[in-house]
Amino acid sequence: MVVTHITVLFNELSDNSILHKKLTKQPYQQRPLRYEYHLTDKGLGLLPVIQQLALWSQQHHPECYHIPAEFFALSTDQATGKIR
Repeated sequence: MVVTHITVLFNELSDNSILHKKLTKQPYQQRPLRYEYHLTDKGLGLLPVIQQLALWSQQHHPECYHIPAEFFALSTDQATGKIR
């Protein structure tokens, strides 16, 4: 995936309140300039859906990229809404 395409995708996700840039807007790297992104509460709510899509992908397209088991073990903390 081309970097500019990823930037456009991240901007669209940010515009739709799925991602947000770190509140300080402090880049973590200067060359090339890169920002840290975090999931919003709305984005965190998509974790189970994304996990199910990834599971479906592995079952029906095993030739595709292998998704680490740790991804499927992720869950959101009901109290804080953060990934654990």
